[in-house]
Amino acid sequence: MNKKELNVPGHRAIFTSNPLRSLDWLVDRWIDIRKEVPNAELHVFSGPTPYGNWGKSVSDRMQMAIQYAKDYSDFGIFLHDPVSKAELISEIQKSRVMLYRGDVAEIFFVFLWLRQWN
Repeated sequence: MNKKELNVPGHRAIFTSNPLRSLDWLVDRWIDIRKEVPNAELHVFSGPTPYGNWGKSVSDRMQMAIQYAKDYSDFGIFLHDPVSKAELISEIQKSRVMLYRGDVAEIFFVFLWLRQWN
């Protein structure tokens, strides 16, 4: 059986967190990844909207992090506005890997970390 028969996604990674949670760190690593896998894509679904008033209060900082990623779009980085949960599930299913540095303040990180061990 080949990858297509197994329905394995292509070289597509996804980032779905707050851009202040190490998006810049990921972009720096993505540059090296892209050199090794020239057709790899990083899809970033991020922005201040899902974070309500707090997102508005740090919107300028978030936009700086998003702009940093946009500056490297030649390295296969695709920026998307936040989407609904249903759309996000679909996007995750199209991805081979979800890349996230992790942040002890975010429970989702703990969930991902625990899933790796089960």
